[in-house]
Amino acid sequence: MAISVNEIVETAAGILQDVGSVRYSTADLIDYINLGQRRTCQMKPEAYCETVTVTVANGAKQSTPPGATRLLDVYRNAKDDGTVGRSIRLIERAVLDREDPDWQRRTASQIEHYCYEPENDPVTYWVFPVISPNRISSARLDISVAKDPTDVIAGQVPVIDQVYHEALIHYVVATAISRDSEFGDQMNRAQFHAQAFATGIGVRNPKNVAL
Repeated sequence: MAISVNEIVETAAGILQDVGSVRYSTADLIDYINLGQRRTCQMKPEAYCETVTVTVANGAKQSTPPGATRLLDVYRNAKDDGTVGRSIRLIERAVLDREDPDWQRRTASQIEHYCYEPENDPVTYWVFPVISPNRISSARLDISVAKDPTDVIAGQVPVIDQVYHEALIHYVVATAISRDSEFGDQMNRAQFHAQAFATGIGVRNPKNVAL
């Protein structure tokens, strides 16, 4: 269930025993919510994503649209008239390089595979075969991409997927405690909430998670 920014602030303030916002201002806690959204997306890119139809570029090399931080999936071929084409499967570039070193020169009317190496370049992917020149003008792809979350303010709802909203409460609490020098003796408490945040977003090994 979606949780509003106001509800997160109110719950976090209660856990921090600062209901009157004496030690932690509402503005600070909202800043921590926005930091938590970005941290969530760093660890779980699918937390804020969208499926879009993009124009196929000439050649094998393709780029995600502006605003995307990484590619999540390439689903299928499409055309500008809305026609749906064949599905597209992920393949390792090393396989194509080994079986056909000239694969980037092969052309066809539809794409069959894509290669993606996010550790090298998260916003670039490669397609095979390349769309032939006489069909490139109408060629489209349906893809899923991750995006940077936009900041939220009081009265709004976090933009990341609602399944991660409750985890933001723990992120706010952990950040508030760890950034308050007068709470130096409560770092174990901050770490507890940091681990609860990591667990809440599905991190497999939540111990010693950096905020």
